[in-house]
Amino acid sequence: MERFRSTLNTLVFALCSFCILVFWVVQSAKATQRTRESGLVFSRLNDPNTSAEATQEIIADEDPSARKYVSERLPDMIDTLPENLVWRNSVKLAGQLKAANAVVALARVLPHSESDVGIQSFSFAWIISRDPVGKALCEIGDPAVSAMAELLNHGDMSARWRALRVLWNLNSPAARKVMEAYLHNGDDPKIQSAIETLTKTKPLR
Repeated sequence: MERFRSTLNTLVFALCSFCILVFWVVQSAKATQRTRESGLVFSRLNDPNTSAEATQEIIADEDPSARKYVSERLPDMIDTLPENLVWRNSVKLAGQLKAANAVVALARVLPHSESDVGIQSFSFAWIISRDPVGKALCEIGDPAVSAMAELLNHGDMSARWRALRVLWNLNSPAARKVMEAYLHNGDDPKIQSAIETLTKTKPLR
């Protein structure tokens, strides 16, 4: 009887081990296939003829591994400049996927990227939808605040205004704290005046 139990336990253990092995092999195969599919979609993202369609597919795909695959590769695409369809789609994806790892690249190109130009009203100037890079940073959210604070305090004139627009549209406690600090301790009176004017319609606190 004891020998029977020992044999049964050995068989059960072997069966469980086999099932675990089969499960691991299947999952590994699925992961490999998913990586291959993500790679193909990413290749299409880099092709101007298929970039727009691939962008929509990536946004619609809720698989975390697929999103991670693309997100990890976006900073290099964003850093390339000049602006073209593929570049604009990479910026769009950074925002849609909330790719915090792309914040540094986005902040780096923000002052040099396309935005609205020309004479416009004060209120119209703060609409973020006309600033693709700024919009992506807003969609990423608070992970972008630190980089925007750095630009606001140490960037050139263009960078400071663009960073302020991002912070204003973020409108999170962290973003408001940065603006409030600049209002009291910043070194550019024009930006301080802009913050003061903005706070008349939406207080910082």
